[in-house]
Amino acid sequence: DPTVFVDYVIRPNFRLLGAKYGRDLPAIRTAIESLDPEDVAERVEQGSEIVLTLNGRAVTLLPEEVVVETKPKEGLSVSEEDGYVVALNTELTESLEDEGFARELVHKIQNMRKEAGFEVSDRIALSYRATPRLEQAIEAFRDYIRAETLCLKFETGDEGDFIVSEKMNGQEARIAISKAENAC
Repeated sequence: DPTVFVDYVIRPNFRLLGAKYGRDLPAIRTAIESLDPEDVAERVEQGSEIVLTLNGRAVTLLPEEVVVETKPKEGLSVSEEDGYVVALNTELTESLEDEGFARELVHKIQNMRKEAGFEVSDRIALSYRATPRLEQAIEAFRDYIRAETLCLKFETGDEGDFIVSEKMNGQEARIAISKAENAC
């Protein structure tokens, strides 16, 4: 049911109705906008006429004289094709944000390794200082960060041979890496 994912917006097709109804067009617009958008969308899709009452008289609009648009509901991205509707939730949860921070941190560390001239297989010691929000993400994804960066020592601080200050999605961190003394 697409109505779970989208809201319908209905309006008169001004190009077709302008010449036909002229100065009644504002009243037609008001009358159309007062109808239930879902009902109108369904009737237009079925090819049914839309009957409006203007100043006590009935005005019948053909389906092509009514424009039906869909607008994704808040927090969704929606695509519709061949009678199928797909919706993706685009709201970022705290957990998704944490994962994004962790992935960005891994990317920064990998770039640091490269700039420092480390070999791909070199194990590292990592220390960092971060904002509380970034610290939360690091703690939530500590194992992932360690595995992706070949980190043997992972601690709070800013001691290392190669140190950078980085900003990730508005959160600041000072990251320090060194080759680990105890390679596995």
